[in-house]
Amino acid sequence: MSAQGCAPDPTTGNLAVASNYGDSYGDLAVYAQAKGTPTLYGNGKMLFNFCGYDDSGNLYADGISEGVGLGFVELAKGGSGLVNLTLNQSLEAAGAVQWDGKYLAIGDDEANKIYRFAISGSSGTLEDTVSLGDAQTVMQWWIQGKKLIGPDDGPSTIWYWDYPAGGESIKAITKGVFHPAGAAVSVAKK
Repeated sequence: MSAQGCAPDPTTGNLAVASNYGDSYGDLAVYAQAKGTPTLYGNGKMLFNFCGYDDSGNLYADGISEGVGLGFVELAKGGSGLVNLTLNQSLEAAGAVQWDGKYLAIGDDEANKIYRFAISGSSGTLEDTVSLGDAQTVMQWWIQGKKLIGPDDGPSTIWYWDYPAGGESIKAITKGVFHPAGAAVSVAKK
């Protein structure tokens, strides 16, 4: 298993891990309560990159799909299989996937943009585009409230943006940073 991205389910505590195997196809591995042996979901056509849950416990993932290029799937809460999603916005490269509280945010790390989609059935409708003005290669970012944290492998920088405004960064960390590739934020319980 070659893990690419992971996401916690806010409704159950489950952990999903998106993976690919290089020359064969990948799986979404869902670990109940983030431990034990996972339940594997795959479609035999996709190498998974990133995944994210919405606030209802539906799991979404992107990756490279045979014969399609970029692919997007959903595993509905309580569902037993993946459903292909059609988005009305093309992407150059699959990036991070995260629910932002209103829309499903899907990154395009080649264009340095985040596309915000409203999901209905098996379709995603583009509602907004967030430009990451300073970025060069931000693959996996993290939305925390009204801020976006994006590690950028290109200039070895961790950028902060206002979200969903985007544009030019509001802060950059460069000291002690060497080729950052991913971000996650831990929030302390009160």
